[in-house]
Amino acid sequence: MDPAAATIIAAGISGACGIAGTIIAKISWDRIGSFRFRRKHHIYPGLIKTVWKARWFDEDEEILFEDEITFEKWKKKNQFVGVGNIEFTTNGKTKKYTYSIEGEVSPTGFIVLTYKAEKYPEQANIGMACLRLAADPMNDMQGFWSGRCSRQLKTGETVYLLRAGRLTMSHIK
Repeated sequence: MDPAAATIIAAGISGACGIAGTIIAKISWDRIGSFRFRRKHHIYPGLIKTVWKARWFDEDEEILFEDEITFEKWKKKNQFVGVGNIEFTTNGKTKKYTYSIEGEVSPTGFIVLTYKAEKYPEQANIGMACLRLAADPMNDMQGFWSGRCSRQLKTGETVYLLRAGRLTMSHIK
């Protein structure tokens, strides 16, 4: 093999290994830094991969709906992603909806999350919630929500409203 070609191949392999090593190190350092941040601020690590039954109350303290929320994984530092699942029965047909959740756990014990329907804007639900973690994070959480909801009138027309209410979450898994 020509020495110049061997040098070029060796340089290419070294460059590729250097880039791959940098990417792996960056990902590892981000995870270690995020873990240290959560530990330093006493953010409960066991929150991830838990499932909660959420009860969404309307302005009149009537249950608007109930669903299940899963906190899936940490993104960075104290931020996480999750998913909500709910079934609605209308006109004798049951439909299952999924919505995404992004949130943050504060060092003071609050969870702030945003939620958005899977097929937004066709499905109207989008909003935010703020909950207080109990002293034992695996106990119930209480807080408030505010968001855009759709409501079907008796005439069949759909209207969109900004609503708010109380939210409770109970740990189930």
